[in-house]
This record gives sequence, C-alpha cells and structure tokens, in this order.
Amino acid sequence: PSKTGNTIMNIKVINHNDKLPFFNPTTQRCQVNENSPIETRFCKLNATDTDADSIYSLRYEIVGAKAIDKNGLKIKRDDLIIAQQMFTIDPLGYLLISSKLNRDIAAVITLNVSVTDVSSHSPLPQVGYGNAIVTIIDHNDNPPVFSQPWTPEKPTYSFTILEEQPVGMVVANMLATDLESKISHYSIEPENEYFQIGKTYGVITIRKVIDFEKLNVVDSSSNLVAPITFNVFAYDSGIPQLSAKAIVTVNIININDNEPTFTQPFYNATVAENSAPGTLVITVHAEDADRGKFGVIKYSIISQLDYETNSGKRYENFVINEDTGAITVAKNANLDRESLRSQITLQVSATDNPQEGGNLNDTILGDIASQTRFLSVPVYITIADVNDNSPIFVQKEYYGTTLSHFDGAASSRVPVLHVMAHDLDEGVNGQIGYTIVSGNVKSIFEIDFKTGIIYAVKSPAEVNENIKEYNLKVEARDVNGQGPYFDETVVKIKVIEMNLHKPRFIMPSTSTIQFLENQKPGTKVLRVEAYDEDTGHNGVVRYSFKIDGSKNVMETNEFKIDPESGLITSKISFDREEKSQYELILSARDYLGEPQVFESLQKVNIVIKDIDDNQPEFIKSGNNDVTFSF
Repeated sequence: PSKTGNTIMNIKVINHNDKLPFFNPTTQRCQVNENSPIETRFCKLNATDTDADSIYSLRYEIVGAKAIDKNGLKIKRDDLIIAQQMFTIDPLGYLLISSKLNRDIAAVITLNVSVTDVSSHSPLPQVGYGNAIVTIIDHNDNPPVFSQPWTPEKPTYSFTILEEQPVGMVVANMLATDLESKISHYSIEPENEYFQIGKTYGVITIRKVIDFEKLNVVDSSSNLVAPITFNVFAYDSGIPQLSAKAIVTVNIININDNEPTFTQPFYNATVAENSAPGTLVITVHAEDADRGKFGVIKYSIISQLDYETNSGKRYENFVINEDTGAITVAKNANLDRESLRSQITLQVSATDNPQEGGNLNDTILGDIASQTRFLSVPVYITIADVNDNSPIFVQKEYYGTTLSHFDGAASSRVPVLHVMAHDLDEGVNGQIGYTIVSGNVKSIFEIDFKTGIIYAVKSPAEVNENIKEYNLKVEARDVNGQGPYFDETVVKIKVIEMNLHKPRFIMPSTSTIQFLENQKPGTKVLRVEAYDEDTGHNGVVRYSFKIDGSKNVMETNEFKIDPESGLITSKISFDREEKSQYELILSARDYLGEPQVFESLQKVNIVIKDIDDNQPEFIKSGNNDVTFSF
C-alpha cells in the first residue's frame, strides 16, 4: 500500500518596488498670509507610495508654476519666476516660504510639484505629479468705509419714511468700500423688528409694516415723528476680517391712518317734549387709535330734523359739545312731539386732527399734518309725551235719530250714533273717556265711556211722550276721563215714530175690472187706493206695478199708474180680438217708513170688453159654389 508524509515549507515574498508614488488628491489647495516670515511651513502635501520603504524614500520638488494677480489676471514671465522662487518643499513634503511674499506680484500661484521614490532600484525613476494652489492672503489692516455723510468720527445716517409702508420697500442703500478687499457682506446687529438688509448689496428694506401707534416712543413732542435706530455692519473679505459700523436712524412719520370709532354702532335716547334748553339727552363717545393730534376728536351734528317758524328762520333742536360729545336740548328747540315725529334721528360725526392753525410744528410736514378722518353714527332720540293737548271732537255738532218705540226689554240698547274725538298725546295721556253731561232727560240715553257710541236704553215715547228732540252735551276728557283737558260737542237726536203697519188696499174691491176696447190712450181704467194705519211719514203710501216678482215700475207697455193718486190709465187702444185680458200686480208701499218700509201687493185682471165693431163675413172654402137657404 501507498504511504504519505507531511512537512511545513515557508515561502517569503520579496517586495519588488514597482508602484509609482502619487499625490492624493492630485490638486491640493492651501493659503498663506502675506506677512508670514521666511522658512514658515504652512502646508503639508499629501503623497503616497504603497511599496516605499519609508516616508523618507519620497523626494518632493517644484517643477513649474503659473500665477494670477489679485485682479485675476495672468502675471508676466519675469514675475512668475519670482513667484515660483517664493516657495520650496522640505523632505517631509511641507511647503516653506523661501523668500518674501509679495501679493502685489502674485495672489494665487499654482505650483507644479513632483514626488519621487528614491528607494526604487528600477532603471526608470518612479515619479508622481500634482498641483499645489497657493493663495497669498492679504494682511487686512484697512476696515471698510461707508459712503458720505458717514465718517469714522460721526458714523451716522438718518432717513425718513411714512408709517404703514409695504414690506419690501427700499429705505436706503448702504454702500461700503474697502481698499484691500471686497465687501464680504452686510448685516444689522442685533436684528431689527422692522428693517432688514441685503447681505450682498447693503439695501435696507422694510421687514414688517410699521404702525406708528405701536412704537415705543419715549419722547416725541410733536407726536408726528418717531425714530427707530439700529446698527448696520459692513464686513470685508480680508484676513483678519474687518468691519465698519453705521448707526442708522429711520424717522417714522405718523400719518392719520385710523378713523375715529364710536363705542356703539348707534345710540338711543329719550327726552321729554317739554325739556328745558340745556337738558342733557345723551353723551356719545368715540376713540381714535392714532397718537397726538391725529387722535384728538371733535364731535358735531351733521344732520338733524329741524323745524321752521312763521318768520321763516330755522332752528336746531339739539346741540353737541364738540369736546365731550354731550348732546343737549338747543336754546330755541321745538320738541312738541305732536308737531314732530315721535323719534328724531341725528347723524353725529367724530372728526380727528382738528385744524386750529398757527402751529408751526404741524406745518413742517405740510399735507400730512392736515389730514383728517371722520365717522358718523345715528342717534335715535325718542320724544317722550307729556299731557299738553286737549281732546278735539271730529264734529262740533252731531245729528241722529231714534225710534219712539222699541221692544222695551231691560237689556235693550239701541245704537243711535257714534261721536269721536282725537287726542294728539300718546299712551294714557291720549286715552279719552266720553260722558253725557247734560240734556239727557230721564236718562233716555247712555254713552260708551271708551268708544263714544250713544245708545237709547229707554223708549222715548213711553218715558217722555212729548219730547220729539233731545239736545245732549257730550264731553271727551283725556287720561281715561280723569285728565285736565277736555272738549265738548252737541248731539241732537230726533225721536221718530216707528212704522208698524202695512198699507191695506181699499180699491179695487174686486180682482176683475172690465174695460171697453177701442178707447183712446189715456183713458182711466181704475183708481187704486190703500190705507196705512201709521201716522206721519210712516203712513204715506206710494203706488206702482210689480213686475218680474221684484221690480217696481210706474208703467207697463199697456198701462200707467200715478204713484201718488193711484190712478191707472191706458197707454194703448185695446182690441179684444187681439188680446182679451191683462194681469197687473199692484203695489202699495209706505216708502218713508222707519225703521223699515212695508209693501202690500194685490193682483187685478183687466178684462177687455167687446163692442160691435166688426161686420159679418162669409167664409169661402175652395172654388166650389156654396148655396145658403133661409
């Protein structure tokens, strides 16, 4: 059988230096201050060789250069040689200053550098290449300078704007310059609530709308201008970085941007119509958020209901204190509620910034100081009534009638007429009570205390048979009959007999009347007569024909009746052979009867009586002869 054996063998891999050194990164940047002394190490170049024995195996060299000046322009060849000689590289790869740096010759120098592996035994050198961009930093010893009128001794600016300007509005441009470097940025320090500045160009703009009334003004005697002060800094781009400070004051001009505001949208007040001049009616109040004169309010009445006297001169009923807003009754006021409306509407105005003239401080800002605003509200004043008017009857005399008899029941109240009075006062002052003060013999009549309706409560003929007319004196008194003012009127009431009976026909006594034919028109047919047991006008009877069951006429086509005498005459000549009979409905009415009219009806037939007014005639039938024998 086969057999095996084991042993350990060590193999040593010998490095063969075949890798090139290289810069990482290929382009490296660094900067150095112009005032740095010679031999100053300021930048370590980063180079690597993966198979070098040690860091000392690498050798660094500057093999070329290019440069630009501080204005970004390529420098001349002679200056480039000088610029390249300003630097060298030590064995460890540090850049060193080898001669005095001069930023006026070159500001940015790009050094072409190489790194060589000196430990390599390769026949070809192992070299890596890269770039080191060195920026010579100016030594900054000149701070920025703002434009005039700013000076280092008086570093202030002053600007003026109106309040309530929109966000973003430009206030000023803070231009600063630097002899050695560009301006890096601008800033407001500390930040300001109302203003901001553009970092690049230094433009100050409004950050927040400014309300003058919200500013914390410590001292502003005119109440028209309030200052806002803040610090603006301009920073350069030099090293070390320097700055300039400007103290900026923006004067905010107060404008009249708030209207007066009344504490109520409208006001209600009540004043008695007999109030004396100077009586306080109501006090209105308005407020204005503006400061100073812009917030001072004057009150006025811009419209009100007034009246005109007989002389034509007009007076106002109310006046207002322009400072306090107190509304009082005017000197020549006429508050008679009955001649005015019961409610008067005043339009009251509150105007701010009153113009008094002669104030030089105000005229400095011209139109701004003269701006005014106003607001008006209605004031509704109710004129409270006092009892200063007497009731007045609509008529000074009333006329009425009443029946001499009625049913006589204890509860009977027959309306006679209605008296009426008016009182211009309102409420209880204008409520009228009516009473009969005289002429009501044996209390025949009563009057409703509230309505003024007069009733007959007894039959006049039964109580006072001989009295045919009553003269009542009626009083209308205010305050429900308890007041001091009253009026009187005379009520004349006639007593009239009551129509109790219907007319009763006496003639014709029969229902059939004969009338000869062929009589000329206008011939008497018959006389109608009726009797009414009532006396006076209740017993006056009038006659007519009744047709169509409801209509009373004095004539038909054939007959005519006299309404007073009852005489019926013919209107045509009757021919019995044409019509032998006519029917008439006779009416007898007591047309003046009170309280109602009665009517009686009677039917009568008019028979036309024949007379011998026609000759005999033979009647021939056909063409045949007819023989008569006697």
